[in-house]
Amino acid sequence: MNVSGSYLIPSPRLGVWTLLHDPDVLRRAVPGCQSFEASGEPGAYAATMAVGVGPIRGRFAGKVTLADVRDGEAYAMTLQGQGPTGFVSGTGNVLLSDEGAGTRVTVQGDAQIGGTLAQVGSRMIETAVRVLMGQFFTAISDEALREATDKS
Repeated sequence: MNVSGSYLIPSPRLGVWTLLHDPDVLRRAVPGCQSFEASGEPGAYAATMAVGVGPIRGRFAGKVTLADVRDGEAYAMTLQGQGPTGFVSGTGNVLLSDEGAGTRVTVQGDAQIGGTLAQVGSRMIETAVRVLMGQFFTAISDEALREATDKS
């Protein structure tokens, strides 16, 4: 399944980069996130989240690993998660670029699902992923605005 999106964040690129690499921010921004902690390996994090979008429900535990990091510009991400209804694994690329006074974040990747999740149907899964990504980047935008307000 293809996973992609493009989001405009109202903050300079280095500020957005910092937000996307702060475990405390990510814990607040990832929908349903219960924990998001560095796992001890460089660029690796352990996470748990409670998901409740359409038929996709349950608590998922997983690992997020960043690679090919180009500070302030881009990184590759690998995701592996397991929950009561199946598993999710995926790879993706995140690219940040300047756009006006803000930052364009472009996400492109692929995900595989298994277990009873696979029986839900790809259209429904894609819709759920879009909703969750939209919620995540809205939360990142809110974090950027809050940070800008705190500095002024």
